[in-house]
Amino acid sequence: MVALPEYLARNSMKRPPEQRVKWKWLWQIFGVLVGGMLAIQAALNGRLGGLLQAPIHAALISFFIGTIMLFLVAVFQGTLKNIRLVVQQKTPWWVWIGGFFGAAYIFLNAYLVPQIGTGTVVVLVLLGQIISSLNIDQFGLLGSMKSSISVAKIAGLIIMIAGVGLIEVM
Repeated sequence: MVALPEYLARNSMKRPPEQRVKWKWLWQIFGVLVGGMLAIQAALNGRLGGLLQAPIHAALISFFIGTIMLFLVAVFQGTLKNIRLVVQQKTPWWVWIGGFFGAAYIFLNAYLVPQIGTGTVVVLVLLGQIISSLNIDQFGLLGSMKSSISVAKIAGLIIMIAGVGLIEVM
């Protein structure tokens, strides 16, 4: 059985670009939901890290629960064989290290939230995501599609930086 987001993603990519635009609103809604989930995750991990007095343990518990969940979903979908297929192909070493960044993100959230607050951490993380994503897109890094940094994107980044400043002052 295939989950709805996977089904939609597979089937929308088979459509011509002009038809894929019809689904853009759905992907944007998913993006907003994921952003909300990251804020909730940061607050939960920060609280757990504070209670345990060890942010590393909060990150470990978070990854453990997440790993179990993802394993069960992969078993249910029957997609574990895909890992073997990708391992057999000649894939660049760096495609495998995303978990390092995820672990660092979760650990640092668990550490920083009790120090400076969930809102500040989330806004700063978002700022970092925007700066990094603009650079990744500009240069087509890590196998991503190239997309030039425009004046509008720079203006958005400046507004974001101003927003971070306002959130810190208020």
